[in-house]
Amino acid sequence: MGSFASGRNGLAVRFNSGDKVGSNDLDQMIDAACAERQVLLAILGGAGIYAGGAANLAALGSSHNTYPAVTIAFADGAGQVWFFQTTSVTAITFNATSGACSLYAVPVLIPGVTAAANGGAGQLTFVCQLTTAAAPANSFLLGAGNVTASAFTTWTPASTTPGTPLIGLPSGAVPSMRTVAGATLAANISAATIASALSSYFDAAGAAAAVTLASLGAVPTSRNVAGAPLSADISAATIASAVSGSFDASGAAAAMLTTANTWLARQILANNLNVTPNATLGPPSGGSPSVGDHYIDLAGALWRYMTLNAVTQWWQCTPGLMTFSGGQPTVGSWPASALDGYRCVDTATNLQWVYNYSLTRWRSAAIHHMAMTSAQNWAGYMSGNGPAVYGLPISSLYDLIPTRASCTVYINSPNGSGKYWQLDAYYSGSSSLGNQQLTGTGWQSFDFALTPTVYSQATNIFLYLALTASGSPGNCQLNGGTMDAYLVHK
Repeated sequence: MGSFASGRNGLAVRFNSGDKVGSNDLDQMIDAACAERQVLLAILGGAGIYAGGAANLAALGSSHNTYPAVTIAFADGAGQVWFFQTTSVTAITFNATSGACSLYAVPVLIPGVTAAANGGAGQLTFVCQLTTAAAPANSFLLGAGNVTASAFTTWTPASTTPGTPLIGLPSGAVPSMRTVAGATLAANISAATIASALSSYFDAAGAAAAVTLASLGAVPTSRNVAGAPLSADISAATIASAVSGSFDASGAAAAMLTTANTWLARQILANNLNVTPNATLGPPSGGSPSVGDHYIDLAGALWRYMTLNAVTQWWQCTPGLMTFSGGQPTVGSWPASALDGYRCVDTATNLQWVYNYSLTRWRSAAIHHMAMTSAQNWAGYMSGNGPAVYGLPISSLYDLIPTRASCTVYINSPNGSGKYWQLDAYYSGSSSLGNQQLTGTGWQSFDFALTPTVYSQATNIFLYLALTASGSPGNCQLNGGTMDAYLVHK
C-alpha cells in the first residue's frame, strides 16, 4: 500500500481532508519516532537506570521479592529504544524459585500479538530466572543473587549507570541532574567521585588535556599552589580536598567554609551572604585568626582581624544593634572589661553609644561641643574679687561627662606676686571640675582638660565657667567660653 498523505509539516507527513492512510505513511511516522528515541538515548548517555532501582537487598522490599520504582531506558533485541518509568513497587515474577538467579527488566507485550511491546511508560515486568538460563528476549539485566523460596537472600546490582551524556559538562563532572544510581547525595558529590571525574582532564605533567577545566570555569586559572608545579595546583587530589570541605557527611553544604576552599568560598559569597551571628558579644577570645578574617557577634557587629596603627588584632568595623533598659543594653553581660570601647546603636533612638568600662556606663560616640553664653554678671567686665559666669542649661534626659573647657579673656594690667585671676569649670553647684590660673596681659586664650566623671542629673542644670580674683589683680574681662562633654545613657 503506497503513500497517500498529501500534507506536510517540514519533512513530516500530514493527512489532509480526504486523504487515505497508506502503509508508507504509517511507516514514515513510526520510523521517525524510533529515530528520535535512538538519538535521545545517545544524548542522555545510553541505556541504564536514570532514577530509582535497587542498590541493595533492602530495596527489594521486606520480603525481598519486589522491585522499587525505576526510570530506565534500554534497547530491544533489534536495537529499538524503549523508555519506561514505574511509579510504585512491582512484584517480581520468579521463573526459578531457588538457586543462583538473575533479575531482568522485560517489556510487557500486547496480548495475542507476537513480539510487540505495549509501549506504555509503566508497562514493564521484572523476571527472575536461573543465571545459567538464557536471558529473556528484549530484556535488560538489573542484577543477580541467591534465591530461596521465591525471595532473594543476596543481591548484587548490575552495572546500570548510563554512560557519558552528549550535553552538559563533559564526563559528568558535576552530576547536577543525575545522581549515581542508588547512591546517596554524599556519594554523588564526595571527594572520590569528583576526583575521579576531574582527573581525566589532565595529563601526568599537569598540562591541560584536550578538554580543559579552565574552559568550564571549574578551577582558578590564575593562581597556583605556592612553590608547587601546575600539576599540584590542578591535580585531582588538590581539587577533591578543596571541594570536599564544602559538604558535610550527608552531602549538604557545611555551616562554614574552611580555609582549604577559600577560592570556592569567594565564588559562593560573590552574589549573596547569609551569616548566622555568633552566640557572644565582641570578637573571638581564642583561636588563631589570620589577617583578613571576619567575625559577626551576637549583636550583629562586624569585626575584622587586621593591622591598624601597627597593632594587629580584632577591630570593630560596625556597631552592634541593641535596646537599653536602666542605662544598660538588654543583650549581654555588663560591665565587661574585654568590651571596653564597644560601639552599639540604641534601636529606640538610633543614637550610637560607646561602652566605658572604668565608668561602667555608655557614653555618646560623639563629643558635644557646647558654647557658653552669658548667664550672670553678664556685663562681663569687673575689678576686684567676684565671679563672672557664663552658663549653659543641659537637658535632664542624659547624664554628662565633661572633658575640656576653654575661654578667651582680656587682662587689663599686669598681675603682681600673689595677684591673679583663676578660671574654674563648674557643674551646677558642684566643686570645681578643673581650673586654670590666668597670667599675662591683653587677650589670652586658655584650654584645659577636665577629669572624666559622670555627673547624674534629675533636672535641667548648668555647666559654667567662673572667674575668681586673688590678691586684687588688674581688671579682667571674660568674653566667651566653650565646654566639651559626652552625653551618658541613663
